[in-house]
Amino acid sequence: MGKSPIHAAAGRIAKALAEMNIPFAVAGALAANVHGHTRTTEDVGILLTAEGLAKFRERWLGRGWVEQFPGSRGLRDSVHEININVILTGAYPGDGKPKPVAFPDPEQASEPDPEGVPVLTLPALITLKLASGMTAARSGRRHPTDPQE
Repeated sequence: MGKSPIHAAAGRIAKALAEMNIPFAVAGALAANVHGHTRTTEDVGILLTAEGLAKFRERWLGRGWVEQFPGSRGLRDSVHEININVILTGAYPGDGKPKPVAFPDPEQASEPDPEGVPVLTLPALITLKLASGMTAARSGRRHPTDPQE
């Protein structure tokens, strides 16, 4: 457990972000797994501020990470061939429309996992999942990096 290309990609981007002092939190299935809810995933979800994403892209784009597609905020770890889905602080889960719940600042809504990597807290994960499921297109299956409809 924890040795898949997805875990390697998560560890790699976490290390790069930490070295640059960019606030972040692992989100999605990997964060849920830390809290004891086993979920499978094919990508890594990372919560960042817009400033943190810009700083990371300036330093690392083309150096082991590429855009998922031209103009995308999502990244792809070109070493492990894993998508990194970037979730921005202040964006709204689900349909993307303004609502009382927005993606939080990673420093305010995270806690360290057993290895010290910041992950979203369980209350934050539950709140965001509920907000997403209540308003998302396609029966709550919309990913936060999907284009707005």
